[in-house]
Amino acid sequence: MLSANGPEKHGENRRFDHLSIATRCLRLKHGFWYSCSPKPPEETVISTPVLLSIVELGGYPDFSSLYRRCGFAVETADSMRKATRLLKRITPRVIVAEFNYQSDFRDRTSSLETLMAVVQRLPDTRVIVFYEQEYRHQLERLTSRFPVHAELPFPIDEQALEGALRGV
Repeated sequence: MLSANGPEKHGENRRFDHLSIATRCLRLKHGFWYSCSPKPPEETVISTPVLLSIVELGGYPDFSSLYRRCGFAVETADSMRKATRLLKRITPRVIVAEFNYQSDFRDRTSSLETLMAVVQRLPDTRVIVFYEQEYRHQLERLTSRFPVHAELPFPIDEQALEGALRGV
């Protein structure tokens, strides 16, 4: 038998209207359908702390395996600009970066200073800096304005780096 809503089967009413749809826990709100069934309980997720490694010039070993061994998930960036952009998406527990003194900057010692201005808004983030011994006095200008967890001169001592990471 045919009805206005389509064929009917024996003993079954095939009528659908907006109320029957609403009783099935689907609602229309702001033009989108969503389920009104209760949310499942949120699971407690213990996330791995993130370490952001910024390698601009390099010339030293890849410490990614050490970072992972110390319990960090590693994100890398090859410039301070990319790292600053990345900080909009993630909040690392540790940032490992190079201090590359640039005398052509009028108001800063290096591009690390720009990153440090962003990092100071992240109170739980610690910064470890690699630097050339000859630029130690320039690094001191930076560390007088921004807190640094550890400063490691080149060549990087792996045990000193591991100690700094474990001290975070």
